[in-house]
Amino acid sequence: MREPVAAEAVARFVETFVDAWRRESLEDLAALLSNASDAGPLEARGRGREAIMENWRQRLKGHPHEYAALGGDLVAMDRIERWDVDSAHAAPGNGGGADVFVSAPVDATWTGVDRLFKNYLVMVLRREPGGFRIVAYGETDERPTH
Repeated sequence: MREPVAAEAVARFVETFVDAWRRESLEDLAALLSNASDAGPLEARGRGREAIMENWRQRLKGHPHEYAALGGDLVAMDRIERWDVDSAHAAPGNGGGADVFVSAPVDATWTGVDRLFKNYLVMVLRREPGGFRIVAYGETDERPTH
């Protein structure tokens, strides 16, 4: 049996992820992605980390300095939900049962007239040497159900 993932560990990871967006650092975002062969966008896992990177690259290019301008708490850290992927409620492709499905509600999604994030950041995190890494990422307007 493996130890359940602590809420604080997931919240710290999400905080690091949000901080990389606020610094508009593609390099720091890339460091949070897994190199696993099954990595990719939630809707197309297995397309690889480059599919996620290209999306992030285009978003940063299309909204220069806007992510840095987001004020306040971007994510409601106390409302982050997490589930082991090998539970009955999780997404398929669990990568050996070591993954964690995370739903993080976004509070500050707009800057000016542009919407920068949907209402929920959704990611599958994998425990790898050195900590969590993202193997799947997406955003949704509807609260993910389990």
